[in-house]
Amino acid sequence: MKNRARRRVDAVLGLVGRTFITAGLLLLGLVAYQLWGTGLEQSRAQNRLRDEFETLIASSPTTTDTVVPVEGNTTNRIDSPRRPNSALALLEIPSASVADIVVNGATVSALRHGPGHISGTALPGEPGNSAIAGHRTTYGAPFANLNDVNLGDQVHVTTGKGRFTYTVSDVKIVGPNQTDVLRPQKDRTLLTLITCHPRWSTAKRLIIVAELSSSETIAATTPTSTRPVESTIPATTIPPTSVPETSAPAVESTEAVLELDGWFSDTGAVLPAILLGLALVVIAVVAHFLRRALRSRGRRDRNARLVSWAATAVPFLVVLFSWYHFVNMLLPAST
Repeated sequence: MKNRARRRVDAVLGLVGRTFITAGLLLLGLVAYQLWGTGLEQSRAQNRLRDEFETLIASSPTTTDTVVPVEGNTTNRIDSPRRPNSALALLEIPSASVADIVVNGATVSALRHGPGHISGTALPGEPGNSAIAGHRTTYGAPFANLNDVNLGDQVHVTTGKGRFTYTVSDVKIVGPNQTDVLRPQKDRTLLTLITCHPRWSTAKRLIIVAELSSSETIAATTPTSTRPVESTIPATTIPPTSVPETSAPAVESTEAVLELDGWFSDTGAVLPAILLGLALVVIAVVAHFLRRALRSRGRRDRNARLVSWAATAVPFLVVLFSWYHFVNMLLPAST
């Protein structure tokens, strides 16, 4: 009687132990996915965006005039792409090792593809304050080294209308709710870069402010590479006083701008996460019964385990990666 009770206790404790070990491994895998798996997703998205950006540049009309619009003239105005998450510009920051395509919008989904232009702020090269936000630890961490940017460093932004060079004029750390960094200033054309600070935390924001110093028009023979060749583009220096004052646009809320969504913010990921979780359970059950079937046919337990794991490993890993993708969408904002 005592032996039977002890076996039951041992079985329960064994089940609880395996459950905790499995949960721990899944959490460890989720952390690994956030650090490296999201980078693979962002890399694929950037490849698509680079192709899209090359098409955008190739189809852009050439011009010999300055690309900054003047008051009363909208001929050279840079129009925002209509489709969200589409390629908007190429952002290059040599001092921070940044060379990424900027997407249209800074929503949660947009920032998974790369740095995102904050809706409501000026477009790159236009009068006002153009703001771009980006991740620092996940989804390829495009702004991982933004803290290496110093005063006087240059930032290049290429759009369908030209290549704009900004010079860094301010580097500061602010609170997460300080939205005044997005406001335009009189007679200035600014570029504001935003990311979380310090790394691995959303406690504060690192802000890089740069001012337009020159622009380059798109040459008639624009190369198909995503990195424009400077020798084919005539440079036109733009004096700071030549940019007219514009009214301040309406800016998104801080939470939307800096991706501070909380738990289960993306409700569209709930059902896929549940279904994929059930699929993982089904694959695990199939592996269990396959092992038992092999043992009943005289296979050693060790060999039966190896065969069952080998047979289900690939589908399990594929489903697990997809499950992590949707579970990550349900978690609070990553940095």
